[in-house]
Amino acid sequence: TAPADAAGTGVVANATVPKWSSVSGGEYRREMRRALAHLRDEGATVVLVCSYEAGGIVAVEELERLGLEEEEEAYSPLATILTSTLLSDEYVDRMMMRGWWQGEYALQAVPWDASMPSEVGAFSGWDSAKYKDEYLRAFDLPNQTYPAKVDSVGAGTFAALCTLGDAIERAGSLETAAVASALRSTSLVEFFTSSISFNADGQMEGMDFPVVQYPPGAASAGQADYE
Repeated sequence: TAPADAAGTGVVANATVPKWSSVSGGEYRREMRRALAHLRDEGATVVLVCSYEAGGIVAVEELERLGLEEEEEAYSPLATILTSTLLSDEYVDRMMMRGWWQGEYALQAVPWDASMPSEVGAFSGWDSAKYKDEYLRAFDLPNQTYPAKVDSVGAGTFAALCTLGDAIERAGSLETAAVASALRSTSLVEFFTSSISFNADGQMEGMDFPVVQYPPGAASAGQADYE
């Protein structure tokens, strides 16, 4: 737990569930419901579910089920924030093909997606659409066991290498000290984010993290276009 800040926000409770692959599906659901009930009882008004796709989907389903049994109290937090879930194939399929309106209520911070408007990179010369095309051209090969997927991890890695390349060119050297000095003074526009720069501690600053959500009616319309 943590005290509220000046705006009246703070962490009031946390709860953990077993790793998805370590227990049966039924047990995982029971543990997720137990965790959500604990947050409800502690008065949490915003829920952040730190999980991959399967856990995020189960959390949305179990939030709906809380209160359907007589001994349970319903739980409707003001916001439910997921991680690594809203843009997954399973989530999108549920929205588009199964009319899963419950999925419209969840939020997710997304560092990058190929469909988002983007700048043209100062070093790469690419925007997000061009990066997607080139990525698929290189890695979406015939007869692959798993199809290539364009995601923020690969795009972020590419942007990091662009940042390094930019620093090397500005330093005019491959010497560690010269490149490190150039990196510290970086101010670079790339398709991944409109501002790549670093603070005094060497941490990246100024990056936008859009929050996405499917608009009301998206599931019933069969259109998984987020806002």
